[in-house]
Amino acid sequence: MKKLIFGGFAVLLALALITCDGETPVNTIGLDYVDWEDGGTSLTLYIDGSAPVANASRALNKPLAQATSNFYEVVFYHSTGTGTPRVARASWKRGEKASISNVPRGVTYNSAGAATIANATAGSHAVLFVGRDDGTLLAVGTLDGGSQTITPATTSVTFLVQALEASLRLQADNDATGLGVTGDTFLTNAGNVGTANTPAANITRLDTASAAGGFKFPVYSIPTAVAGTQDTLATFQLNPSAGLASLLLGVRAVGPAAAGQTYVDYIVPPEFSTPGGTRAIGGDSAHETTAEITGLTAGASFPNPIQMTITAADYSTSQKKGGLLGITFSIPVYAITTLPVAGYDAMTWYVRPGFGTSQYLLDDGSNDRGGSILLAVGAAVINNLDVLSNWN
Repeated sequence: MKKLIFGGFAVLLALALITCDGETPVNTIGLDYVDWEDGGTSLTLYIDGSAPVANASRALNKPLAQATSNFYEVVFYHSTGTGTPRVARASWKRGEKASISNVPRGVTYNSAGAATIANATAGSHAVLFVGRDDGTLLAVGTLDGGSQTITPATTSVTFLVQALEASLRLQADNDATGLGVTGDTFLTNAGNVGTANTPAANITRLDTASAAGGFKFPVYSIPTAVAGTQDTLATFQLNPSAGLASLLLGVRAVGPAAAGQTYVDYIVPPEFSTPGGTRAIGGDSAHETTAEITGLTAGASFPNPIQMTITAADYSTSQKKGGLLGITFSIPVYAITTLPVAGYDAMTWYVRPGFGTSQYLLDDGSNDRGGSILLAVGAAVINNLDVLSNWN
């Protein structure tokens, strides 16, 4: 989320944007010039039509990044606290010019902005989004050094790019207790349901499920009460070992899901990828269990960890034994502000644990393939995880 991963590309992942020593940048698109340069872990943007670059490198240099990142958006925001803020925005695909113009000058821009930005919010901020043309956000760029003054003579500005990283892990990787560990991407309070406990390592019910052919997956047990529905709290943390507080200040949540929406998608039966193709899990499904993303505030910086509530159905009757469920999510965000700019509308991006079909395939916890989270819901399944060996 390891990384929020996208089919072989750890997203929100291990997008380690690194230029190999000795590698010569090449214009892979065939254009004569561009107005931005990818430096591997950084991106330099030439502003207001200044200093086009001949034969510039056109892509992030790590092969996996080259195969996945293909869309960019940059936003500059400046306000004195009175009047209408000035905003410069541009979005472009790989191979196109950025064509950023009307960037306010004589201003010092910061990467770390206010927690929320409204029309009367004083400050000057800039952010770069790197991702997919389907809107999946893979990485965020902050100003080199944390701030940069753009004077009338300034021709370029450089952003340092950091991938959004997160992925699950197999329980056997670190311990044999059946509990989560500090630094896990996904945590629950399933080991102490019914209390006010927030998700934590020592109450996360983490097990390993195996499938024929040697495939293994982390599976999170969600116990249920004797009768009635039951809520389990969960969190999903981006870059759990590094922290992203300042980076995520430029990533704004669209807001809580509308009535009847949750930002969560369900995969029943759960599926996983094999060299021979996609396979589905057999057995009972917890199709009546639901989940929703919580804790989002419209216009506020994106929360990390992401909060989630999993509501297990009433599996106390003999007719309902529980089962397996895959969940994934797609949370809409935007860069700094939605204030309009002539010629460019603010883009809606999405924080996801994968893109395309890989978002819906199970995260295997070891190969940075990312994707959906496997839940085992109800005592009948939790107490007999051997049934998982009967996967198709």
